Amino acid sequence: MAWLWFTLQKEIERLPGGVEGIRIAKERLREFIDWHVQDLRVFPFSLEEKAKIRNFLEPIRNSPISLLELELREGALQKRVAQNDPLVSVIVPVHGQLPHTLRCLASIAKAEENTPFEIIVVDDASKDRSPKVLPTIPGLVYVRNESNIGFGASINRGASIARGKYLHFLNNDTLVLPFWLKWLVFTFEHVPEVGLAGSVLLRPDLRLEECGGIVWSDGQAFQWGHGCSPFHPSRRFLRDTDYVSFASAMVKRELFEAVGGLDQRYGRAYYEATDFAFEARVRGYRVVVQPASRIVHLGKATTGQAENFGLIESNRLLFFEKWGRVLASHGPPGSFDPKELDRWSQRRVLVISSGFPTPDKDSGSIDLFHLLSLLRELRCYVVFSPLSPFPRGTPPIDFEWRIDPYVTALEARGIECLIPPQTLSPRTWLRRYGTSLDLLILCRARVADRALPWAKQYAPQAKCLFYTVDLHHLREEREGIVRSRPLYLLKARDTRMRELRAIRESDFTVVLSESERAYLKRTVPDAKVFVWPLLRQTPGRLAPREGRSGVLFVGGFRHRPNVDAVDWLLREIWPIVRRLHPGMVLHIVGSEMPASIQKIALPDVQVHGHIPNLIPLYASVRLTVAPLRYGAGLKGKVAESLSYGVPCVSTSIGIEGSGLVHGVHLLVADSAEEFARSIVRLALDDNLWERLSESGFEFARTHYSLESHRKRLQAFLDEFVPPRR
Repeated sequence: MAWLWFTLQKEIERLPGGVEGIRIAKERLREFIDWHVQDLRVFPFSLEEKAKIRNFLEPIRNSPISLLELELREGALQKRVAQNDPLVSVIVPVHGQLPHTLRCLASIAKAEENTPFEIIVVDDASKDRSPKVLPTIPGLVYVRNESNIGFGASINRGASIARGKYLHFLNNDTLVLPFWLKWLVFTFEHVPEVGLAGSVLLRPDLRLEECGGIVWSDGQAFQWGHGCSPFHPSRRFLRDTDYVSFASAMVKRELFEAVGGLDQRYGRAYYEATDFAFEARVRGYRVVVQPASRIVHLGKATTGQAENFGLIESNRLLFFEKWGRVLASHGPPGSFDPKELDRWSQRRVLVISSGFPTPDKDSGSIDLFHLLSLLRELRCYVVFSPLSPFPRGTPPIDFEWRIDPYVTALEARGIECLIPPQTLSPRTWLRRYGTSLDLLILCRARVADRALPWAKQYAPQAKCLFYTVDLHHLREEREGIVRSRPLYLLKARDTRMRELRAIRESDFTVVLSESERAYLKRTVPDAKVFVWPLLRQTPGRLAPREGRSGVLFVGGFRHRPNVDAVDWLLREIWPIVRRLHPGMVLHIVGSEMPASIQKIALPDVQVHGHIPNLIPLYASVRLTVAPLRYGAGLKGKVAESLSYGVPCVSTSIGIEGSGLVHGVHLLVADSAEEFARSIVRLALDDNLWERLSESGFEFARTHYSLESHRKRLQAFLDEFVPPRR
């Protein structure tokens, strides 16, 4: 809490006098109270996380050092390290303090971790028992300096003998938590341009010690988040930062060698890590903090910051002498402007949808997940909010919200998530921060219909983009006709009114297909409508044609067209296939499958339910089917099949507006007899299979790949949402 008072004091000292100064001071005080309340509020998920961390740490903290030493000597650490080809080299500089070193190594031995790594301990002329004990621990690479050369030089020496692609620097006065390396490696492999990534440092009481840091214009460094809760959603997402602590930091080996290691001008300690972060940035790399990787820092075990104030100050002056020109663009001491917390981002974007994307369950979530990731890659600060999934008037205390893998997947890529009911609602967030926005993206008609008035009121300067996913009213109209449901037609009229109103009031509208754009051109001629097709990874063919067999249907069953498609497939199409080509097996996969489908018991139909990873099936089946009788927009199941090089049989509705051509990219059939014969034809004709596999994949790569969308999105941002200066 002390850091908050420090922040408030620094801000008020810089305020102008008079009425304006009083007004701003009141605003700062209100913000301070909000932060204070955030950190005092008890989050159910934070209690659960704290309990897990404490259960892991207590045996290590409470075990006698002699017992930990015995366990390490008996090979506890050796079971964890990679004997050959480590991906990461963990470098631990030590100077005395053997008990801290043993506890650190014990935590590494006990923490769950699936990353292959080696451990290099660089003993900087320790005068305790370290030279006798550490060389006896199996699995440890031990190096000793004959004289005390300091932290930076020890790091450089350890790096010179490292074998890993990544170098991870770890203080010996730390305790690592499970998957401490996994999330840092994930950062380098999934977040573009990262050269240096740091863990979040927790104090022994599990509050934040540091979540990245700010460097002000005079070279002073400030630990962001010090004393706050690390479990609040506002401090759980990857963020670009001025520096990260080398108490736990990972760097690309090639970058470390290009820089020449840590600068030795800073002597034994302080500012060498900050200096390296600035060196990384001038070479075009990003410096980020990854909160999914957590380390407990026990404190200044070998040096105390208070006792070394003179050394810190002298090194600050050295740092300022080297980087003064770069620091000129930084804020004055005590400044906490948003750009001080993230100098990399150029635009601020809020995305509101009906819920968090679940990309392993439905097509719309795949598109939304990739859109959020691409926005972040294109230097946007992205905030994502679901729109009120809880009933109005329900007290938040009734909900035990947990941070699930879908939220973590976004946070680990740098997307701030507003998690109800623990954080601000989208309306409250807009009221408070709307003036900072450059772009607001509203996904689906009912979300846009509800949120557009808030956007106009609280963020009038921001551009509003309505992301339709598909034109819902067209889908509902067609469903009413196919299923002879007059009530669906009434619902479609209401949806049409909301959808067209959202299109008129938005600055831009995005649809998935050319047919939808043509329809809107006739219906709302003044609207600015863009076509952004499905966003998909395009891995290509995973296995040759030989050995493939079976037919695959994939679809989320909350989407009613998929329920109808499977019903038609089993009732009318598959009996014909069974007669024409006995023995062929149909695989049905999808989330939230109704009981009527789950209970199907046929020898040639396998009902799998939800499968998170479909790669094995796409590598083994001969073809996929999309027997859709109604719908709108593009069909994710068709695009995904083609992106794996697996030919598909679909209907005219299934390829509507896509540009796909029957006989060139896939087969199209609209009657049960024709559909069944197309399935059998693809199952037996190898030449046709090869031709459709190649042309279908090429179409998917050209139209649906992430690289093609990156170019579309970058062009849109450059033209309509200029970057902030």
